[in-house]
Amino acid sequence: MLNKWVFGRQISMRPLITSLVVGAAFMLVMLPFFSKIGLQYVLVVGIVAFLLVSMLYFPQYLVLQYGFWQVTSQGIHYYRYNSWSDRVRAIFNPHATPQELLRFDQIKSVSVVVGHKIIESREIIGAPLMAYAPEFYLPWMRTARYLNLKLKNGEEVRLDLSWDYRKHDKSQDYLADMVSYIESNLA
Repeated sequence: MLNKWVFGRQISMRPLITSLVVGAAFMLVMLPFFSKIGLQYVLVVGIVAFLLVSMLYFPQYLVLQYGFWQVTSQGIHYYRYNSWSDRVRAIFNPHATPQELLRFDQIKSVSVVVGHKIIESREIIGAPLMAYAPEFYLPWMRTARYLNLKLKNGEEVRLDLSWDYRKHDKSQDYLADMVSYIESNLA
């Protein structure tokens, strides 16, 4: 049995760079149309495209694309993206985003959810976690797959599993071992 399980992708500069590239591409596409009127319009179109991608698209799907979390002997380390401003801050300054630590003694129960069905830990082997190919590029098409943690203080924490199971990157045993490890450490 492992002593560290890793899920999702770590947030990086990629969303910000992608937003800049999209803004520049829109500027280049609009250059022939607005060159006679004025180049300031081309600049405005590029800035608007950059802002739409960086402030609307990426924050909306940040958890599905960059929902990094890990289970270690200390507990569960994850990024808390509760508010829109947390997500935008993570896009513009990903290295300054702190990880939260959720100790095992704070957890009341754990379950794996696929779609709208809660899967018991003993049923994980053979659970329908395979994904459809376009889900890789269109995160909103993915079936919801997450680890649902109910805390003793009444909160719920959902940790995304869909990134890892979009093309069967992780085995069912990997998930089953991780859930068993968490359940064995619950106080």
